[in-house]
Amino acid sequence: MFFKHHVLIAHAAVIAPPVSLAEDARREQRGEPSPMLAAILQQTALALALDHAETRCHRALDEALTFAVTDETADASAGHGSFCTPAYLEMQRGRCWAQLGKPGKAIPAFENALAALPAAYQRDRGVAYAGLAEALLADDQVERAAQAVGEALTIAQDSGSARIGGMVAAVADGLESHQRSEPVAELFAHLTGEA
Repeated sequence: MFFKHHVLIAHAAVIAPPVSLAEDARREQRGEPSPMLAAILQQTALALALDHAETRCHRALDEALTFAVTDETADASAGHGSFCTPAYLEMQRGRCWAQLGKPGKAIPAFENALAALPAAYQRDRGVAYAGLAEALLADDQVERAAQAVGEALTIAQDSGSARIGGMVAAVADGLESHQRSEPVAELFAHLTGEA
């Protein structure tokens, strides 16, 4: 019982800050909708997905869309929340579906995000490809997972992103037992530098 109580306290500590921050931001919202609120709401959605609060998670993402930057070619370095475009939020929806254990719903969200994310947003595209690969693997689509994680690997190498590299490594671990498949074998050849 003692252990379970501490786990619940630690879990609440992870979930509470983003939810509380979103509530505070809504109260303070004045004038024009702020992309910063979209950023806070997407973080809230991810926290709610960790808590398996599916309906609240997707409500937060839907609300975030109302505050999103509508120009998909916007400069993400323009300020607080300027990265929160509809495509970025669709990628986050994919991450939420994956966290909720619904890879079949995560896959189209990641695919839609990748179709809309500008080529200049390479790191976001790398995260989306890695998330897509993870969802495909969870959905037993091994060959497609290998192809998607190969795209993520290329972006990780080109951008030097350790985050994407870590995501690639996690998917590669799940693919290791499938090396008889040609796309998986090609991926591992690329990973080991034998390609």
